[in-house]
Parts: sequence; C-alpha cells; structure tokens
Amino acid sequence: MQKSVFLSLALALLFAAGASAAMNGQILNCDAPNPTQPQNCVDNWALDLLDESKTAIETAPGALPRDRKHYFDGDGTGVHIFILDTGVDGTNPDFKTLGNPAGSRLGLQYPGYLNIDGGSSSHGTRVAGLAAGLQYGVAKGATIHPIYTAGSINPTGGDALLARLDWVLSQVRDYAMKPAVLNMSFNILSPVKNSAGQNMEPQLTAKVLELISNGVVVTVSAGNQNGNPAALWPSKIQEVILVGGVDEYGNRWVRDTSDPEWQALCVAQGDCGSNYGTLVDIWAPAKYIRSAVKSGQRDENGRRISSGTSYAAPLVAGLAALHLQQNPTATPAAVRSALLGNAANLGDIDGSGYADYMARSPVATPACNVTQRLFVNTGLSVRYFSSQLRDSCPAGYDATSQFNAAHGQIGITGIGPNDISYSYIPSSGYTGTDQFNYDIYTNFGGSYGTGTVAVTVQPNHN
Repeated sequence: MQKSVFLSLALALLFAAGASAAMNGQILNCDAPNPTQPQNCVDNWALDLLDESKTAIETAPGALPRDRKHYFDGDGTGVHIFILDTGVDGTNPDFKTLGNPAGSRLGLQYPGYLNIDGGSSSHGTRVAGLAAGLQYGVAKGATIHPIYTAGSINPTGGDALLARLDWVLSQVRDYAMKPAVLNMSFNILSPVKNSAGQNMEPQLTAKVLELISNGVVVTVSAGNQNGNPAALWPSKIQEVILVGGVDEYGNRWVRDTSDPEWQALCVAQGDCGSNYGTLVDIWAPAKYIRSAVKSGQRDENGRRISSGTSYAAPLVAGLAALHLQQNPTATPAAVRSALLGNAANLGDIDGSGYADYMARSPVATPACNVTQRLFVNTGLSVRYFSSQLRDSCPAGYDATSQFNAAHGQIGITGIGPNDISYSYIPSSGYTGTDQFNYDIYTNFGGSYGTGTVAVTVQPNHN
C-alpha cells in the first residue's frame, strides 16, 4: 500500500502580536545583506518561504515568493522535540530560552551523552537548530531532547538504535513528556541489522509504530540518493511523515557542480539529491540551509550552510510542534492531516504522477498593532522600513513609528513616507526590555489609535 501523497541574519527581529491575533514573526532583514557574505541572506529563504500564501506559492512564475519576513502562529512552547541524531552542542546559544539568555531549552538527554555533537559536520546541532533554534528554527519555544546516535546509525547499529527508540517511548509514555515530536534525519539501507548480523528491522519498525500509537509525531528525511527511498528504513513505514527537499524554485532539490559539497558528498558518497516518489508525504526547503553549528565551527561561516533532506525534515518537525502547541491532544494522524491541509501544491515535481505539497506554517493574517519584537544585540543597527509596520495592517489602515526608547538609540533616515528607514541600537551591553510607540491611522487620514512595541534585547546567537 502506497502512502497518501502528500536562515537567518544575526540582525533578526521577532515580534508577537496582541490578544486579538496570537501572531509572531521574524523579519529576516534581507534588503541590505552583508556584501561580504551575501549567502547569509540567501539562506534565509527556508524560513521566509514557510509562511507564504498558498496562492503566491502555487502561482509563482519563477523562484518561489519571499516577503523578507517569517510569521508563525505560536512558538512550540510546551512541546517536546526529540532529535535522534549525532547529538547537540548544548553550549550553542541558539538553544537558550527566548528573552532569557541564561535559560536553556535543552531537556532530558540520552544517558551518557550530554551536550555534545559527535558529528564532524555538526549534523545534529544543525537539525536541532532548524526544528527549534532561536535564530534558525521554527518552534523557538519548544523543549529539545538530544539523543546521541553516532555509531548507531549504520547497517549494523540496529540494537543501539532500538535502545534509543525505547528510551524515547519511556519518556513519553512513562514520564508524560507530551505532546511530542521525534525527528530522524537519517536513512539506513534495509534490512537493518544488529552488531551480530541479525535482522533488527521488524523490532525497529514495531517500536516506531508504538511511539506513534502513544501520540508521538515522527518526521523522517526522505534521503539524498536522488532516487526512490523504498530500499531505506524507516521510509516504508506508512505512519511516519517522510519529508522530501525542494530548492528555491519549488523544484526537487538536486545537487549540481556549483554546490560546495558536490565533490565530498555527491561524487564520493552518492549524496546527490532528494529522494522522491509516492512514499514522500510532504516537501520542505533543502538547498543551502543555514543553521546552528557546534563549537569550533562557529567562526567559519561556510560551515553553517549545508544542503539535504536532513534539513527539510526538522523544519516540518518544527511546524508539527506549532500545531501541537495549539492542539496538544492531536493524534499523529491529525497532525499529518493539518500539515497537508495547509501545504501548497507544487504540482508533480518528481514525476510520480501525483501532486507534491510543500509544508507551510499554520499562519493567520498579521494584526496591525504588533506588540513585541526581539532585537538581537550585535552592537550594530537593526534596520527596518515603515512598510514593515504597514504591511501588517488590514486593508485601509496604516502605521508609522514614533519612538521613545529608553535603553537604546533611534535613527530615522529617508524622506518619507514610504522611504523612511528606522534603526534601533541597544545601549552597549544592554539586555532587557525597552519600548517605543507607533500610531495607527486610516488611509483616509483619520487617527485610529496607537500601538506600543515591547523590545526584548538579547545577545547575538552564534
């Protein structure tokens, strides 16, 4: 039976709307990217794309649409995301608590392997960053549970892998770590065996199904062999959400010779493009994805950028967490249905004869009176334009800023009204809450009211 067919700059802002619409957003600030590192901005396309309208995506004439912003409904608070991977570098500030640089969102970890990423490419840290990182991730309030698996994700590692799946089941079933999402950004050639050469695949599949029956949403990467994933475990498990990868044009992601990882991965390992076919449930960005990396690689900008379905799957895991925050008792089947119901139809991008759907955030229309933003304190000016307030307003309304910041400097340039650019520079070393006001008025000239922006300032993450 076949399955049903289913980034960011350091100068990033988050803002949460008022009670009338629990809307959050991240302004990606790509209008003036760093000229020495332009890929920093390009790589924001993953988060940027997730909130675009179905119509805009489905009718895009070329590259998929981008509005330089990422709105999302909720932050995944209360949801547990288990990352079965190479571990997570717990020192990375991307996993701190929003608004509290001293707090960590790393929860209980697999025994014996705490706060370490054993992968040479920061694979687990990248994956966790996309699912729930403050700068790079979708569910910025979710609790992250790293499960160190280096040495167990291989054709003879079935016994170690089973132990880790059983540990997740224990946390969820016996210790009520719910609602929960498990992300597995790996694939093993079937059949999976243990160290003694015995076939472990039936036990592993049964354990995954037991997790799902206990309410765990399981997201899995489709794999990068540029073919059909049917020969890989756990791709054939009908109940998991198998995630394929797309590029910025909405095409199936395939490496080419311009990819910096072409030689090391495609030529040397056959890691050449997203797997495809009717086993794939849903699609997400996979090309040139920027995320958190482990200590020792943070000063190497190029190391933060990588491609693969490994990075598409955690984006969908983060979206599942957003849905579970609002619907904590939703079954895995209901979460899958919600993700597909909100996804955009890309057409038949893989030649399977069926429509392929790209994941999107469960977004609502932004409210006009935005009440909170997060400023990342890099010591540099955070710029945005008056239009970034205006395009949050309903038709017929407008907004313009009038500042009264007490703990930072405000800069205003341009001749207005549409060319005005605002900047906020927090005082040196300041972390905490500042605020400024803005006016809301109708396009016909009448005053509608005022809005207050609470400004949360925290250090640069990574």
